[in-house]
Amino acid sequence: LSPSCLLPPSTLPLAQPRMESLPTVPAPGLVGSGLPLVTPEPVTQVPVPLNFPIPDSDPVPPTPSTTNSVDLDLRTTSSQVAPGGYSHGSHRPLGSPSPWFFGANALILNLKDQSDRVFTSSALDPSNRLLGSSDVGMPSTGGYELGIGRYFGCGKYALSASYWGLSPAESLATATTANPGFLATNLPFNTPSSVVPGVTEGLFIGATPLNDVFNSTTEHRLNRQREFNNVELNLNWFALGGAARQPLAPNCNNGQCWRLSESPTGSSAPWFQTPSRLRLSLFSGVRWFQFQDELLYSANDAYYRNDVRNDLWGFQSGSNTHLLLTPRWSLWNNTNAGLYNNRSRLNTAAGNATSLATIVTSGAGNGTLYDYEGSRNGAAFLGETTTGIAWHFARGWTANLGYRVLGASGIASAQNQIPVDFRSPSQASSVDANDSLILHGVTIGATYNF
Repeated sequence: LSPSCLLPPSTLPLAQPRMESLPTVPAPGLVGSGLPLVTPEPVTQVPVPLNFPIPDSDPVPPTPSTTNSVDLDLRTTSSQVAPGGYSHGSHRPLGSPSPWFFGANALILNLKDQSDRVFTSSALDPSNRLLGSSDVGMPSTGGYELGIGRYFGCGKYALSASYWGLSPAESLATATTANPGFLATNLPFNTPSSVVPGVTEGLFIGATPLNDVFNSTTEHRLNRQREFNNVELNLNWFALGGAARQPLAPNCNNGQCWRLSESPTGSSAPWFQTPSRLRLSLFSGVRWFQFQDELLYSANDAYYRNDVRNDLWGFQSGSNTHLLLTPRWSLWNNTNAGLYNNRSRLNTAAGNATSLATIVTSGAGNGTLYDYEGSRNGAAFLGETTTGIAWHFARGWTANLGYRVLGASGIASAQNQIPVDFRSPSQASSVDANDSLILHGVTIGATYNF
């Protein structure tokens, strides 16, 4: 960042010292010429070494070099002088690059399906699956990623912030039949009483068991919506390969100096020609990752709904690696992992368009409306890796194409919040956060390193 971090050699020659002339000894008169022989007064002479400069109040200015100057193209004019640099003639001084950088990516990601949970089967053949959670898997979903950062400490460190998110992904699947009674729900909304023989307990809408409401319709619908958001703040420090943001002196070959203005900028530092083709930078920081999952199972106007939200807060560490293949192409990888606290929340309800379902049971929850909220804190792990290829197509600009895989455990999903016994309020309000997810897909975008 500072132009004095590492300066290239000056194109000015060293000033040569000005040498004082020795005192002149008068010539003696010619013998026989009639002129008197003049003997000069003795003068004490101080021997002066020829290679020792004598201070002068009026030094001779250095002569400009006739060698070709190096165009450093550091966005300064000939009238500007960087600290520790020179300005003369058409020579361009070394200027500090801007400490800012930014990037943007388009995302196309997909969520790996969980195990299938059957919701509806045939009433005539219970083994005939008609509707399940795998029918509402998340399709390939678009999103975007934005990042910005700033170098400091002479380019040895950088602070970066980024956000990425996916558009809400909604999936809908249906099971239909021509005649009522041919569809049967597989969710245990109602069960026989273990206390009073012949009595049905569970969820009721009015006086009708919720199972009977679902089984008497000609269509069951399953709707699921997922949403992802992510924010990171990281401290980067550079390690292997001279990746610190410092300018390096250009190389010269056959009298022609390499012009930075005609060469692209490397990925991890603004100047190419680093000592190594491999560049490694490390980072640590804080991260917030959010996953929302909503599931709605309905028949006519009767419904059962689970809405789950996961907020992961924690610390992560990782690395950025670039392998420079050519001056314009490189392979790169970003890998990180961290331990998080997952604050998971659940809202669940059942009913129809006009009222909530009521729990009917011989236990303590009798007469309770089925509308519950629950939350919990638990440990979660999140790891992510992205690998791709980069094209340094212009000064400071890099286009990239990558493939990203993100995995997380300790997650609550909507389908795993379905209780075994709908008569128990404690089961309805408890949050099960023992799931995992894998998000994967393509990223494409560009970065600009000033």
